[in-house]
Amino acid sequence: MVWRQSSPREVLKCFPLSGGIPARRFPIVNVLLIAANFAVFIFYELPHLNTAVYYTSFYPCSVDGACRAPEPWGLS
Repeated sequence: MVWRQSSPREVLKCFPLSGGIPARRFPIVNVLLIAANFAVFIFYELPHLNTAVYYTSFYPCSVDGACRAPEPWGLS
C-alpha cells in the first residue's frame, strides 16, 4: 500500500473552525466566564507575580537532580 503525503491545505480541512451553524445570539455567558477567570487570575497573582512565576516555572535541571527546584506550594 502506498501512502500519499497530504498537503497542508488538506490537513487543515480536518479541523473545522466552525460548525457552519450561525449563532442566534452573542455568547455573553462564555465571555463573562472568561473575563471572570482572567480577573481572578490577575487579582490573585498580581501581588506576588514574581513568586508565582518562580514556583510555576519548569526547571529542566530538577529532572536529573542537578539543581534544587522550588517545592510546590499547597492549596490555600
